[in-house]
Amino acid sequence: MEKHLKVKLIGPAKINGEWQGVGETVFATQKQLLHLVQAKAVDASALDDLDGLDDDNTELGDDAFDQAVAAKAEQIVSETMETIVSQALTAKEAEINAAADKRIAKAELDATAQIEAAQNKVNDQIAAIREEARKASVENISSIVDWLKVEENSKAVSKLSEEKAAKAVSEALGRDITSQEYKTAAAALAMSK
Repeated sequence: MEKHLKVKLIGPAKINGEWQGVGETVFATQKQLLHLVQAKAVDASALDDLDGLDDDNTELGDDAFDQAVAAKAEQIVSETMETIVSQALTAKEAEINAAADKRIAKAELDATAQIEAAQNKVNDQIAAIREEARKASVENISSIVDWLKVEENSKAVSKLSEEKAAKAVSEALGRDITSQEYKTAAAALAMSK
């Protein structure tokens, strides 16, 4: 049976398939101890405690071991690079998404402002049209009243329906008169008498 020695790690090391951290005390075979010293995971003075090492175990330049160390180093570098690249990509993606979110928010604000401006313009135009219509209606009613004050005109439309009377007044005045305007003018004239 192989002898196990108790040693304190000065660097991380994988012992029997498990990673051990700096400062941990582990049990290692003589061969493992040689590998740990070569990997600088154990202080070289730990070799002083060994009695009668076999010449086979003292050779630190073993090709298989060197290849295993090189493969492990390559694996560590590869994993580290993958982590660094993954973190960089994640950070860049977050940066791009934040910039896109800002552009979208600005575009939404700009669009909202443009819509509000257009709506205000339309509302102003509607108000102006309504005001013009109101003035035109007042003007129409006033001219209808003046027209109806002439007795023969009043008699000419007195027996007509409101719609036909409005049409007759429209033709006489040379502008469009609605039946509601005619009705309002007739009521105003009747009230003034």
